[in-house]
Amino acid sequence: MDPVKYLGSSKVLGIVIQEGRSPLDSEIVKVMFEGDQHSMIMSKTAFDAFATDRAIDANLLQELKFAIVIPKIRALLSEYFIQAFELTALFNKSGHSIADDFDRAANFLWTGEDQRWIPGMAFNSFLSVLEADQVLKKIPAKDEPSKEIKKPRGSGDSASKGN
Repeated sequence: MDPVKYLGSSKVLGIVIQEGRSPLDSEIVKVMFEGDQHSMIMSKTAFDAFATDRAIDANLLQELKFAIVIPKIRALLSEYFIQAFELTALFNKSGHSIADDFDRAANFLWTGEDQRWIPGMAFNSFLSVLEADQVLKKIPAKDEPSKEIKKPRGSGDSASKGN
């Protein structure tokens, strides 16, 4: 018999392997909890890393997550030559991009379409990054919003012509 596992303060009843893979190619699992609590979708990597043999509070669970994820982020930043002065902009842009993914996924779940999605309008803090990613993969490619990079003000042709 498998030992009892907890995710935070919630007792795990079991996990079920789901269809698809995570962005880093891990299995995706649905975690079911004891009682009337909801289930969660996460990578098997996350479940294996964060499931404990005793209940812990949300703060300890967050510390456990951060202790595992921060060294991986540091390694990625080192690998791609991110300099100290770029960190604030990188984290701000990353945060906005991920929040927009949550908004877009929540909008698609509620409306079933992607044409009238407006960034910043439907943030759902209970979606995980993985859940948002799975929803976004279901949006037909023709509905993909433009990812055109806009030039900053003052960087147009008139500036280079001396106007």
